[in-house]
Amino acid sequence: MRKEGYIQTRLTNHLSVVIAASMMIFGAVCSSSIHHSYITFTSGTVRADDAPAALPHEVFPGAVITCEPNSLAVLQVGDAIACVLRSGAKVEYNLNPAESSVEVKLEKGNLAVLNKTRTVRVNIAAGDVTLVAGKGAFDIAYDGTALSVSAFEGSAEIVRAQERKNLRAGEKFELYSDAALVSAMSTQEKRMYALLHRVKFIDLSHANSAAPSSIVPMPVVMEMIALSPEHLSEKLGMQALARKEGPLSVITTKKGARIIGHVRARGKLVDVATREGMRTIAQKDILSMSPYSALR
Repeated sequence: MRKEGYIQTRLTNHLSVVIAASMMIFGAVCSSSIHHSYITFTSGTVRADDAPAALPHEVFPGAVITCEPNSLAVLQVGDAIACVLRSGAKVEYNLNPAESSVEVKLEKGNLAVLNKTRTVRVNIAAGDVTLVAGKGAFDIAYDGTALSVSAFEGSAEIVRAQERKNLRAGEKFELYSDAALVSAMSTQEKRMYALLHRVKFIDLSHANSAAPSSIVPMPVVMEMIALSPEHLSEKLGMQALARKEGPLSVITTKKGARIIGHVRARGKLVDVATREGMRTIAQKDILSMSPYSALR
């Protein structure tokens, strides 16, 4: 009996050592996968902590990265995460190796993320909303008021106050004036997914030897910038108005005023439901009227 007890104790101790060692190795692998972060590509004017981002530019926790309008930057985290900032994006970047997570605060602009690993989570805060995402591809636009989050691949969680919403591949989450909506993405909106996969990952241990021009082809840069929403609040506001009132029109008056809203004719008058409220215009004062086309 004593011998059996001795053997059992030895086996238990050995198993504990193996488990502990495995956990240490797993933790080291997770931490090392996000240990280094570099801006590997820029187009236009990009600044890191108020200084021009010379390539390759190593980025440390707490760094603030800014893209001017019509500019783009690729921030590579470890060997499997790429953050593409574009068109006026401003982010604060942090790491949490203990939780194996990348923490990004998006103050404004457009940010696309491609996460190719299951072992690291990406948390993106925009206003009072946080996107919690694992492996997958996502695109976020925020102008300080309105927010749009698209999930191309994988799934994510939208956290706002005490509310949590699941966002599945092919869906987008939009928030405007405290009204949230989850809907399917259009074919054009899904185009960004294909472009994200054109971004080349480099070996960060040899970052200085990489040719920046090979990381993102210039036609891809131009299309990514073109797909960045420029009038997000107006776009989402008009969509909300159309859902409430019906199809929208653009009225141009003879005095040069431009009014967008849902039109109801009333004899010699026209009532227009706009984002700001109801307006009434005399038919004789209208120069032209045409269907409203959504801004990007």
